[in-house]
Amino acid sequence: MRITAGALRGRKLCGAKSHTNPDSAVRPTTARVREALFNILGDVTDWRVLDCFAGSGIMALEALSRGAAEAISIEQQRGTVAAMEAVRQRIDGQFRGQSERNDRWQILGTDIRHALPALANTRFDLIFADPPYRSDWPPRLPLLLQQFHITTEHLVIEEASDTTIIWPEAVTVQERRRYGESTLYFIEMNRTK
Repeated sequence: MRITAGALRGRKLCGAKSHTNPDSAVRPTTARVREALFNILGDVTDWRVLDCFAGSGIMALEALSRGAAEAISIEQQRGTVAAMEAVRQRIDGQFRGQSERNDRWQILGTDIRHALPALANTRFDLIFADPPYRSDWPPRLPLLLQQFHITTEHLVIEEASDTTIIWPEAVTVQERRRYGESTLYFIEMNRTK
């Protein structure tokens, strides 16, 4: 698995299990999907990014590589968090000098239900979520974000293409893009009265 563009383009990440391995705890977003998403989003320079269900952390790294100011990855599996920490140690020097902060990538090794309250009242430019396929997380996550007043310009949720999602009334799917086995949902939260 390699970073597709930016300062870390071509940098290989180790530690993530195969996307095609059904027994894998980590299912990294494919290069095709990552490239497509960032082509849709355009310039992410100075963006704040939240990567929910981060797995390998590849989405946060793609954003940072492309100029995002900071990224927060939330992942609960200890082994996966340790792998992300090891990657962060290897690339740390790559990001110094692009920002006054030495640590542009924050990794929260906890369940999303514990991480989101700590981020209450925070605004991000992009929130990306790649929850376990066929889980009940895609329709639940936007409501949790709303509950904790975590806002964003772009909310994108990845899910298996063969899954039908019943979205709550508070959510509008602005766009849906399918890439093989994955579908990206571009979500907008409806304003509450």
